[in-house]
Amino acid sequence: MANSDLIKGEGTVRSSQGFVDYGKQFTGTGDGGTQFVRASAAANEAKMQQVQTTVNNAMGKMKNNLDLTGFKPEEQKAMRSFLIGERNKYAAAASELGKLNDASDPDYQYYVDVMNGVNNSFTNLSAQVNAYKQNKIEFADGYNQGMYSSGNDGDLELENMSIMGFGDNVAPLYIGEGGNLGFETSKGKVSFNDYQPPFMKDYDLASNLATTANSLHKSHTPLSPSQENVIRLGLQKSLGRPNALKSIVSEDFSDDGFVFDGIDINAPDAKEQVIGRIMEGYRSTAQAGYNEYQARTNNRTNKRGGKDYTERWEDLEKAPGVPQRISGHVISAVPKRPNVYEVDGILMDKETALDVVNN
Repeated sequence: MANSDLIKGEGTVRSSQGFVDYGKQFTGTGDGGTQFVRASAAANEAKMQQVQTTVNNAMGKMKNNLDLTGFKPEEQKAMRSFLIGERNKYAAAASELGKLNDASDPDYQYYVDVMNGVNNSFTNLSAQVNAYKQNKIEFADGYNQGMYSSGNDGDLELENMSIMGFGDNVAPLYIGEGGNLGFETSKGKVSFNDYQPPFMKDYDLASNLATTANSLHKSHTPLSPSQENVIRLGLQKSLGRPNALKSIVSEDFSDDGFVFDGIDINAPDAKEQVIGRIMEGYRSTAQAGYNEYQARTNNRTNKRGGKDYTERWEDLEKAPGVPQRISGHVISAVPKRPNVYEVDGILMDKETALDVVNN
């Protein structure tokens, strides 16, 4: 079944405090993309939407009159035909084996191998049938919950849809050598062993990007070169997974501010383009947080009437651990913990400390 934690993950991304206000920074400007890239992406999105709609419609009908874990009559017929053929093969081998008294006879081992092969094919078919049923449930459930990424290959998903028995062009099932399930798709025969399930939206990546943006905004400082290097290395690792890159470039999280319009996912430098766009957004977000903080600080300084107030805050930065009394509160900057302050014995970040002191 679909992983419920991933469903919850989408809610986490969308509720990231403060990020939506600054997510537009990730749209970037770049070169604006090309009409070809946009048309190609739109065509793939249309195929993915076709799969989504077809599967969801089928699910709605199945609730009343179909057993999702069952097989159609023609599929059952194919399985019965295979089983009967294998049983006949087993019976014939057993009959021949009964005529032989010498276990060292090469024919004796041959017929034993035939019988073992039949038993193995039954075991393999049983395992694959169960796996197919489970995959069919997960396929339908994933699309019904909207968990699969729009970055999946639309053509492959149309084929998967036919393999899983949805839509008008259902791929006929057959049983191959050794009890292996297979499907006759419009592109040819596909073994169930080669089935590639669709990948999920990368909620973890989107959540991490949102968290980093929020942290940079709340740090009240422009992004430094050393910070950029650390963040860039992390992005190289996170986006090194092909499906993560496809998910974030698609429309999976466009409502959360992640819009990478104009980037061709198949371009050799697609990952570097995405990293560049994200870093551009981080710089803008950090600068916006710094500018807003400066504006608030200047406003507070004017209200307090001069230097004494601001100088005391500066002294906190210069001498971490040394307490200062400001507006009736005892405050100290915590050593080796940037942006963490102790106000009247309680630890908090600087923005919270400012609010406590000034209210």
